[in-house]
Amino acid sequence: MSNQRTLDQDRTIRLVLEMSRRTGRAVPIRRALAQITLPKPKQRLRRRTESTDPEPPRRPTKPGSLHQLVEHRRHHALDVLLLVYAATSGGDFGVSHFATTWSRSIGGSFEKRSASSQMTRIWNQLAESELVKRAGQQGRRARVIKLREDGTGADYTVPVGGSLEEVYFKLPFTYWFDGWHSRLSLPAKGVLLAAMSRRSADLAITDEGFSRWYGFSAATVARGREQLLQLGLIEKTGEEEYPSLNLINGVGTRPLYSLRHPFALSQRPPEHRPAGIEIPNPVAGAMKPVTSDIPR
Repeated sequence: MSNQRTLDQDRTIRLVLEMSRRTGRAVPIRRALAQITLPKPKQRLRRRTESTDPEPPRRPTKPGSLHQLVEHRRHHALDVLLLVYAATSGGDFGVSHFATTWSRSIGGSFEKRSASSQMTRIWNQLAESELVKRAGQQGRRARVIKLREDGTGADYTVPVGGSLEEVYFKLPFTYWFDGWHSRLSLPAKGVLLAAMSRRSADLAITDEGFSRWYGFSAATVARGREQLLQLGLIEKTGEEEYPSLNLINGVGTRPLYSLRHPFALSQRPPEHRPAGIEIPNPVAGAMKPVTSDIPR
C-alpha cells in the first residue's frame, strides 16, 4: 500500500484553472447552453394592401443541452463540462489530464481503474450531447476538445456577442474558489446558469416560465430557486404585472429576482433595467402590442 500523498479536490481544481491562464478569472459561455435561438420562421409575402406588424416577430427558441444534463441527473457531467470550459482558452480548445485528475475534481475516485471507468462514462455522456469530442490519447492522458455550446457538434469559437447566437455570460472562477460547485445542488446549478444567461437585472424565475424556456421541470425550478434564495445568490426585488389569457382577468403578477455577487457579471446595471410590462388601457383606443410571458 503506497503512502504517497494525493492532491485533494479543491487543489486539483485550482491547478486546472491556473493552467488555463485566463487573466480575467472568468469563463465565457454562450447562452445557447441554456437556450438556443432558432432561425426566423419564413413569412408569406404580404399584399401591399395588407397591414404590417409594428414590430418584427421575436425569434423562436428551444431549451439547450443544459436541461438534459439537469433532468437526467448528470451532475458530474455538468461539473466536468464547466471545468473543461474554464480550462480551455485557446489553440484547438482542448485539454489533456489523467482520468484521476478529472475524477478528483468532482470528488470521485482517486484510484486509477475506477476513475477511468467513471470518466469514460462522463465523456460518453458529453459526447452524446455533442458538447465535447474525444481526440485520442497523449500518453496516459485522454485529450478532450470542447465544442460549440449549442450541441450541434460544430467547432468551438470564442463568443463575440452582438447577434443572438453569440450572446454569452461569464462564469467567475469564484464559482469554484468559494466552493459553490460543491454546495449547490444540480437544480440550483441549472437555474443559476439559466438566470446568468439573461441580460435583465430583474428576472421572473417562475416554475412555468423556466420550464417552458429552459426545459426544466417545475419541481426542478422550485428546488433550485429556493436553494439560491437560501444561500443569498439571488434576492427578490419586487413584482411585475404580465398579460396572460390563462387568467380570468387577463393580467397576472409574478415576483422578480436579481442575481447577487459574484454571479451578476452579465446583467445590466439598475439604471438600464426595463420599466416593466405595460398593460394597455382598454378605453384608450387602439390596442398596443404587449410583451408576454417571455425571458428577458
